[in-house]
Amino acid sequence: ATCTAEGSYDEVVYCMDCEDEVLRTYRKTARLDHQFENKKCIVCGEDQPSEGLSYMSNGDGTCFVAVGTCLDENVVIPAYSPKGEVVTQIKAYAFLGYTTIKSVQIPETVTVIGAGAFRDCANLESINLPSKITIINSYTFSGCQSLKEITIPSGVYKIGVEAFADCISCEGIVIPASVTTIGKFAFKNFSRCEGTVVFEVHDGWRLYDDSGNWVDVVDFKNGLATPVLYLTFLRCDYTWKRV
Repeated sequence: ATCTAEGSYDEVVYCMDCEDEVLRTYRKTARLDHQFENKKCIVCGEDQPSEGLSYMSNGDGTCFVAVGTCLDENVVIPAYSPKGEVVTQIKAYAFLGYTTIKSVQIPETVTVIGAGAFRDCANLESINLPSKITIINSYTFSGCQSLKEITIPSGVYKIGVEAFADCISCEGIVIPASVTTIGKFAFKNFSRCEGTVVFEVHDGWRLYDDSGNWVDVVDFKNGLATPVLYLTFLRCDYTWKRV
C-alpha cells in the first residue's frame, strides 16, 4: 500500500506433510495516510486537503462536499472524505458568496458540480473543472468577477443559464464540440463584452425561444473567434442549441 493506492497480498496455506498449496486467498490492505509537511505530501506531492469542509454521505460509498467552516483562500477538495467515501459531487450553492476564496482544486473523482456552486465568489481567480463532468449547471460561476481563465472539459454537453455571467476578467473561452445547448445569459457581460468565444464546432447552432421555436440562424464565421458581444447581448435572452 501507498498513500495513493491500496495494497494487496496473497495469504497461502500449505500442507504440513507434502508442502503443497492448499488454499490461496487474495487480501487487500488500505491506503496509507499521506505524510504532509508544509501542506504537501512528501511522498506523492499531493496538496493537503482543506480543513473544515463539510461532507454529506450519499449512502453508497460516495459523498458530496460544501464549504462548511473552511476559511482557506486556496481550497483543496480531496478525492476522499475523512470517512473514506469518494467525493463525487459539489453541493449546489456550496461556496455561494465565499469572497475569501482565491483558488479551488477539484479532484477528478467529482462528476457533478451543483447549480450556483461558486456563485458570487468575487475573488476566485482560478479553478479546474474535472474531466468527468457533463453539465456546467446554471449560475455555477455567475458573479466570479476575478476568474481569469477556465477550460471546459470535452465531455460537457450543456452550459446552464447564467453559468458564466459577469465573469468580467476572463478574456476568452472555448466551447468544446461536445456542447449542444447553451442556456440564457450564459455569457452575459463575459469579459466585459470584450473577449472572444471560440466554437470547436460552429455549424448547426440555432436560437430558440421559451416555446421552443427556432428564432434565427447564427453564423460563426467558419469557426474563427467570435466577439462575445454577439453571443451575449444581441441574442442573450434565448437558448442556444446545436442541431
